[in-house]
Amino acid sequence: MWSICNASWNPQCKIVITTTIINIINSIWFARNQMGFKNKRIHWKSSLVTVKCNTTLCGNLSKVVASNNISNFVILIFFDVILHPPRAPQSIEVLWKPPPPQWVKCNTYGSTILQSAACGGIFRDYNSDFLLCFAENAGNVNVFQAELYGALRAIEIANQFNWRNLWLECDSALVINAIRNKSQVP
Repeated sequence: MWSICNASWNPQCKIVITTTIINIINSIWFARNQMGFKNKRIHWKSSLVTVKCNTTLCGNLSKVVASNNISNFVILIFFDVILHPPRAPQSIEVLWKPPPPQWVKCNTYGSTILQSAACGGIFRDYNSDFLLCFAENAGNVNVFQAELYGALRAIEIANQFNWRNLWLECDSALVINAIRNKSQVP
């Protein structure tokens, strides 16, 4: 029964399914004990209502989020669970600052999707004037490797144009740490 919960359910649906399984087992145990110790029969419809009510309560009180999956949606609606959509991403304003005089600044980025990766960068001078940009296929690599490839490619391009004062900006802390550690990236 637990393998059902390991399917591709969203977090809120997993809570609902897990709660349902636990409440079914609890209802069977309770009805059996009532019959065995008090000679009292619990009607199966009463057990179903109890399972559904407990599941609804747990699903609504949970803080986990749902996703836009129709099969998950059907399960949550059946148990009268209010959907908890993921929070919208928050915008963070980032201001680009030009490099000091006589410097060139390159902002790089790497990304992956499915089995493909790419990287790119844009070079600007201390007056914020556009100098050059690049975008390249990075092959079948992970996002760290794509980000690292973009940073290394920016260094190669700066070397080709004899830009010795290069300010390299990247949003990957792993790439920055790798470049700072001379044993990882020469």
